Amino acid sequence: FHDWGQFAWFASGSCLNNPEQVRFGMARTRDTFEHYPETHGFVLDGPEYGYEIEAEHRSNVFRCFCEHCENKAAALGYDFYAMKAAAARLKIYLHTLSPDVMRGFIATQTGPFDALDLFLQDAALFDWLRFKTDCIQDYVGAFYRCVKEIDPRLQLACGPRTSAFAPLTAYNFRRLNEVTDFIAPKLYFWQHGIDGLKGTVYRYAKTLMEWNDGVSEALALEFVFKVFGFSMPGVNSLETLSEPLSPAFFRETVPSEIAKMIYRAGDVKRLKPWVGLHHGGVRISFSELSLLLNSIAESGLKSLI
Repeated sequence: FHDWGQFAWFASGSCLNNPEQVRFGMARTRDTFEHYPETHGFVLDGPEYGYEIEAEHRSNVFRCFCEHCENKAAALGYDFYAMKAAAARLKIYLHTLSPDVMRGFIATQTGPFDALDLFLQDAALFDWLRFKTDCIQDYVGAFYRCVKEIDPRLQLACGPRTSAFAPLTAYNFRRLNEVTDFIAPKLYFWQHGIDGLKGTVYRYAKTLMEWNDGVSEALALEFVFKVFGFSMPGVNSLETLSEPLSPAFFRETVPSEIAKMIYRAGDVKRLKPWVGLHHGGVRISFSELSLLLNSIAESGLKSLI
């Protein structure tokens, strides 16, 4: 398999809705196979929409609203400016979360219709999430068709984040089944750096504390856990996120994330998760890796990368 990530494009501010970006990627795909005909397939490591609320993070959730996004929105029938305004309202709302509001949310038992109730309050916000998911689907679909035109035996995969974060990045596993041969979610759990679960939790909690007076570390963390639907046993402060994850995390949280992957993909054979030690962050320990591999072995997954 060849992972021909086009990070230089995204690092320079390019957008996945830029037609030139897609043309470049497909040309590079054909060129790669021409020079390496032994290739069995390709992995899209991204692209994905942002998932972080930290202002200067490269994966800021409140981007992108460039001219290419505006053109894509028009082509797909979305109101671009209504979605842009909805994103701005969400950012403002996240600056107005009092400790009482957070505690009320944490204490309330929630389900799918509670999320629907929130989105019905601001239809444009839901449209923004739908729009991004449609864009990812079109982007991955373009590469899928390209790969199959080169040789129907070639496979295409993509690598979204773990189940808890994937919807925010606009990856819908059920829809991705239509335009991939398998999916490679990222079982990344390190602190700081890129794409690690501990790092994202840390940045969310820290940013929410900066935006909202009176919010403690413990409350911010509990709120983040509730929003994303997982627990982190033993984590009750930002400092504890720099410590090794507890065995309970690998007994409870990791199996839950994997179960979500399997449920959403519909077939365990369509999953080959990435397992990594770090990506610019704090390397996970040997004991954490051992616990993670044991959890994977007991989860029903058939393979990994």
